[in-house]
Amino acid sequence: MGDIILTSPVVRNVKNQLDSEIHFLVKKTFLDLVDHSPHISKTHSLNPDIKHSISALQNESFDLVIDLQKNRKSKAIVKSLGCESLSFDKLNVKKWLLVQSGIDLLPDIHIVDRYFKSLEPIQIVNDNLGNELFISPNTTNSVQELNLPAEFIAIGMGAQHKGKCLNQEQLSFIIEEATLPIVLLGGKRELELSRSIEKNSSKKIWNLTGKSSLLETAEIIRNSKITLSGDTGIMHMASAYKVPQISVWGCTSPKLGMFPYEAHEDSIILEPIDHEKRPCAKLGNRCKYAPNWCIQSIDPNRIVMALDLILKK
Repeated sequence: MGDIILTSPVVRNVKNQLDSEIHFLVKKTFLDLVDHSPHISKTHSLNPDIKHSISALQNESFDLVIDLQKNRKSKAIVKSLGCESLSFDKLNVKKWLLVQSGIDLLPDIHIVDRYFKSLEPIQIVNDNLGNELFISPNTTNSVQELNLPAEFIAIGMGAQHKGKCLNQEQLSFIIEEATLPIVLLGGKRELELSRSIEKNSSKKIWNLTGKSSLLETAEIIRNSKITLSGDTGIMHMASAYKVPQISVWGCTSPKLGMFPYEAHEDSIILEPIDHEKRPCAKLGNRCKYAPNWCIQSIDPNRIVMALDLILKK
């Protein structure tokens, strides 16, 4: 999810500076994230059998393919289309060195800026307006019907990997100490955890875990006073809407170049204090300090203090 949101500055600038017709290829699960963009003329759903996707794309007669995924499938698609192409440097060797040995050769540059560096041959310049995410009026209406509080803190509970997730003890402490109502967001995997937190809390919680669609989640974040999450797609949604956010980092690290891009100026990044061998993994699926995973070593008092600091501002 986050990877797709981070492509939005490229889409906008290519459209505006070249006045081109842009098509976007993405997995069906994430079509909603690009379907409503005014900069995209047509979306294509990636078929599990890429031969079908290639066949459909070949009928479009593209002039240029910009590969911002750069994996085996995307490389095969680019090769099959037989037109000019551009791609960026994923810096995988340098990332591997940082994770495995702590040797940091990575440039101090966000992945979005690396995207734009790859576009220099077609003279596309970054407008530095950050990410964007478009939703439909129907989504706005469905969120209004939830009757959420006028001011609230949105907490993104979930992530694909454990190394990016706060645990129940941390979340419960934050909720009890927070001075604003709490809205919980996440997928079905977080449903049991969210119900347990809700059951044991002394406060009313708006638990939307497993209930809101991708775009409804985005609209909820857009309306929040502050968003709290790990290194996840919700973090990038908050950046897109310039919502003040606290991003809590564990087994991954901002050094890998995926930190909040052009985020609200009051946003705060929190990392473990005593786990010096981070990052443990590029994806957050392994921890050098397990079972005391990096993100779970963060004192929730620090998060509460960060919330209070942003609210005072």
